[in-house]
Amino acid sequence: MQPPESRHDPYGDREAAEREAGRAGLRRWMVALLACLLWCVAGGALTVYGFHMTDAENGPLLVQSGPWLAGAGVLITVLHALSRGRDAGAE
Repeated sequence: MQPPESRHDPYGDREAAEREAGRAGLRRWMVALLACLLWCVAGGALTVYGFHMTDAENGPLLVQSGPWLAGAGVLITVLHALSRGRDAGAE
C-alpha cells in the first residue's frame, strides 16, 4: 500500500486546469472592464469639452459625439473579449 503523500489524484490535474481556466477568464473580463471604463471616461471627457467650448458649431457636435464614442468603444471591447474567449475555448 502506498503512503498518502505519494498517491496521485487523477482528478487533481483536471481541477487545477479548470481553476486556471477560470482565472484566465476572470482576468480577460477584468481587462475588458477596465477598457470599457476608459472608453466611458474618454466619451465623458469629449462631452465635457463640448460643453466647455464656446464655438457654436463644434460644441454641440462634441457633446453629441461623446456618448457615441463611449457606446461604440464599449461595444467593440465586449465583442473583442467574447471573441477572445471563444478562441480560448471558453463558452
